[in-house]
Amino acid sequence: MVSRGVTIGAFVMMWLGLSPEWMEAEPNPLNCSIRLLSAGKDLGYLHNGRKGHNPARDRREAGKIDSE
Repeated sequence: MVSRGVTIGAFVMMWLGLSPEWMEAEPNPLNCSIRLLSAGKDLGYLHNGRKGHNPARDRREAGKIDSE
């Protein structure tokens, strides 16, 4: 399943019978995260994703502009 973080969280909550409080406490996954659910168990993330594209941050990290 490929979807946005909140939708994935709602799916995991319903699939595993977790509480809405679990979903409130669960952090939103990063882009491209891969989570494995198997046999009614959450086996965790196979890939924790990556930060989204941010041109200003990329230039700052490359030393091309001063930090804000």
